[in-house]
Amino acid sequence: MHDRFSVLKKKFLRVRAGMDSFSECLLFFWEYFLWRCKKNRPQYFSPDLANAWAVRRRKRTYCKGEYYSFKDAKIPLLDPENEKIFLGGYFLNVFFPYCFLNDCYDESLIAPYEALHADFYGVKNQRVDVRVLPGDIVIDAGSWIGDFAAYASAKGATVYAFEPTKYIFDYLLKTAKLNKNIFPFMKALGDTNGVMELIADPNNSMGNTLIGEGEKDQIEITTIDEFVEKNGIPRIDFIKASVQGYETKVLLGAKKVLREFSPKLALFYNYYYYPDMPDFDDELEAIIKEANPSYNVVRKRRKLFASVSDSDSK
Repeated sequence: MHDRFSVLKKKFLRVRAGMDSFSECLLFFWEYFLWRCKKNRPQYFSPDLANAWAVRRRKRTYCKGEYYSFKDAKIPLLDPENEKIFLGGYFLNVFFPYCFLNDCYDESLIAPYEALHADFYGVKNQRVDVRVLPGDIVIDAGSWIGDFAAYASAKGATVYAFEPTKYIFDYLLKTAKLNKNIFPFMKALGDTNGVMELIADPNNSMGNTLIGEGEKDQIEITTIDEFVEKNGIPRIDFIKASVQGYETKVLLGAKKVLREFSPKLALFYNYYYYPDMPDFDDELEAIIKEANPSYNVVRKRRKLFASVSDSDSK
């Protein structure tokens, strides 16, 4: 009973926080009631009507002809499935603070939204300061359609965006044309250079991964250290990684960059890809600290942030 009311309470609080509309909330409650009444109901509740309503509403709000516009960041129009993923809620992770919180990532401000399952890409508190700043040089590992790259570009950063999936990379190319200083690469990032097999998720373009079983495609892979050295990049200020269980490999391939440049780190992961690895957070932190003991690390739900304070970097 407690879990049942917790779900409904969170949905209502999301409306009060401006993350969802009242109409979506009513549809959600109705679908949830019907789902609870079914004798042989599916194991997981999926509010399809509420999500579809949200996508239509947000499309009317943000679609500006040939692209979606979030202040100074632009995303190309998407096919229905990826539009459903993006406007159905994922865009909030990147653009909600930028559009509605004056781009503020102070923990005291964003904590109530995080409690409602918002996974923002930055945080600022007494231990870490992980924000994209004007002039930053950013590595975007697992760029997908380039939504975070577009945000970083709007902030005045230069972005090297990596996405190995061909049809998703086509969207990233379009995003790069719509926004300044985004340089897209159809490669994966890890701890080796060469060719690997990518496992495609047929139900979610964000779920493609380099671990697990399924239909496989060969892709190019490189390391951050190799990429930076080969291309003569003077420094790296920020690394964002959302690579479906491959975050440890990305960090192992970036030890030199972590040691020499101390970039801010924003790592996002889903335990679905490693249910037998309960100490995944510990492993990530150990790799970071081994490369550069000056890092401060903050763990949150499905994410880890790290940065080096100005005093420690001197």
